[in-house]
Amino acid sequence: TALSMLMARESAHHNEQGGGVRQLFVRMSKYSMIGAVGLWAIFLLFVPFVSEYLQIPTLPIYIFSLLLPLTVLGALQSGTLQGLQEFFFLSKQGVLGTIVKLAASVALVAAGFSVAGVMGALVLASVCGLVYGFFVTRSLLVRPGSGNVQISSQTQTMFRIFGSILLTTFLLTLLSNVDVLLAKHYLSPELAGHYSALSTVGKILIYGVGAFITVLLPMAAAAYARGEGEERKMLWLSLGTVASASLAAFVVFSVFPQLTISLLFGGRYLDIAQHLGTFTIAMACIALATTFINYFVATRNTSFVYLLGIGIAAEVALIALYHDSLGAITLSLVLSSALLLLLMIWNYFVAYRKRPV
Repeated sequence: TALSMLMARESAHHNEQGGGVRQLFVRMSKYSMIGAVGLWAIFLLFVPFVSEYLQIPTLPIYIFSLLLPLTVLGALQSGTLQGLQEFFFLSKQGVLGTIVKLAASVALVAAGFSVAGVMGALVLASVCGLVYGFFVTRSLLVRPGSGNVQISSQTQTMFRIFGSILLTTFLLTLLSNVDVLLAKHYLSPELAGHYSALSTVGKILIYGVGAFITVLLPMAAAAYARGEGEERKMLWLSLGTVASASLAAFVVFSVFPQLTISLLFGGRYLDIAQHLGTFTIAMACIALATTFINYFVATRNTSFVYLLGIGIAAEVALIALYHDSLGAITLSLVLSSALLLLLMIWNYFVAYRKRPV
């Protein structure tokens, strides 16, 4: 989320500068609490309308609404842990939430609570993760040196930075889903379902390299704060890792497309196998572009946002023009993704051309 990206970058920056993370966390906790309660109150006003539209009881929706403030506070904690590069604690928090979610869902549904039980399990998992994150974060922020430096970021500046990251997050979400939405609009229901399956398989690559991209943000932000240029070496290392993983995925999906589809979906979607290798090229371009984007966020560059918007607009335009088949949409996605990657590379060399390597 935008809040976790903001906290990851700012926590890494202030921690490398000698402290101030505690003050940053306390300040953002106040803003986050106000924002979370505000969002929750607004959502509660719409519960009756949502219940009527979806034709489900209001109780599961009210329970689900609790996830809004819990998710906001959880993003604050996870972003701080990411910025402090405490990835082990972050992983334990995720595993704990998953175990609680699964166990509680089975138990509550078996007890007869149905949809409300599932919603309750989600809330319970979020609460457990939040409690664990509270104790871990508190123990880290009371360490010597974590709070003896006052942060200089003004409130207006923090909101401006948050707005930029929020826009980036929205555009990245749009980038990941707009092709599926357009396919559902232009293709028949059957072909749209096939494209969704193709997208699901292709995005395995995105999820697979996500860990490397996530680690890049705080490490590059910390290196950037030191001012020694190490962040650029981290970028090229990350790009090399993502490119290697992309090449491996392309080889596997091109040589064994039918086997891959069969293992995931059985024989129902075997006709998408011919497009899998081409689709992987698009996903590789998006993964590499996302690596650049995380680097730009870490190094406080915002000029890429406009170029990201151009890349998404090109994707929408190409699919709107060429959407007669799965192959046409896949080719449109490849072209627009390649354009996006070229734009990110161009932004990198333009934005950092005056800086020593």
